Amino acid sequence: MSDLKEHTFLGKGWAFPPSFNFHQKTSNMVAADKDIKESLIILLSTMKNERVMRPDYGTEIIKHVFDEMNNSLHHYIIDLITNAILLNEPRVDIENITLDMEMEKIIISIDYIIRSTNSRQNLVYPYFITQGTNVDAHDRIY
Repeated sequence: MSDLKEHTFLGKGWAFPPSFNFHQKTSNMVAADKDIKESLIILLSTMKNERVMRPDYGTEIIKHVFDEMNNSLHHYIIDLITNAILLNEPRVDIENITLDMEMEKIIISIDYIIRSTNSRQNLVYPYFITQGTNVDAHDRIY
């Protein structure tokens, strides 16, 4: 039995970002481990209230993009991510989440185990602080 057929219970979904095979007139799909990893990226990239039919889906880490990173905020962001995964991605158990600050981004590292297969995975998500804006940290908009 092929590896893909063994893990069909893990799900199948559109590739992220969405792409299409114009010759076969189909959308490109991903399954199993890759589907879970892409689902986590979508979850981290989505703000709460962004989805009309699922207002609780996503995280609110973007609200803290210009906040000074201190120990309290560091742990708060980890809690936001942990709660979002617990509520929206039932296929994984979180082992560890770490945040590393770099010059223009926060590197979010998530170690997780896929529940049904016990395969250990990790995701490194670069969250760019200055993405799509020329706003300085001192130019906050309220």
